[in-house]
Amino acid sequence: GLFVAAIWGGAALIAHRRRWVPWIAASAFALVAVLTVASRAQVRTWHDPGTAFTNAIRVSRGNHIAHYNLGVYYHEHGDDSRAKDNFRAAIAIWSGYAAARNNLALIMELEGRTAEAIDELWAATRAAPELPEPQYNLGRLLADRGERLIAKATLERALTIRPDYPEA
Repeated sequence: GLFVAAIWGGAALIAHRRRWVPWIAASAFALVAVLTVASRAQVRTWHDPGTAFTNAIRVSRGNHIAHYNLGVYYHEHGDDSRAKDNFRAAIAIWSGYAAARNNLALIMELEGRTAEAIDELWAATRAAPELPEPQYNLGRLLADRGERLIAKATLERALTIRPDYPEA
């Protein structure tokens, strides 16, 4: 829209003022050079999901989604310490962020901190009772601890939410 209007407007202007052609050409070249430099800088910002979400956190305030996604990125790349920090940051921004609590709990479980993981999963199930993943993970950990009745009820809740949930 605007670009097409600028091109046609520029062409009409050049048609009536031939002596402006060198100035307009030089201005267009300079604009392209500036935009090329800006594009290169932006490409570095969006190099990979880690740099993209880090930049999103840097330029926006209270971005729980960017913290969550950066946590997922770090976990997938084997940096669970940084993943936990970002999941905790997401939860600090929005205490009801069940997916962040669920993922934090899974890392805690990997670290052998089962009691803390269960606490996070209880909080996740209270925050989002409609999500089957925290229900399933809570039921699984409770079953491992021998709390079979509560585990069974929690796993059944996961299946009620999503009957085709293969893990439950």
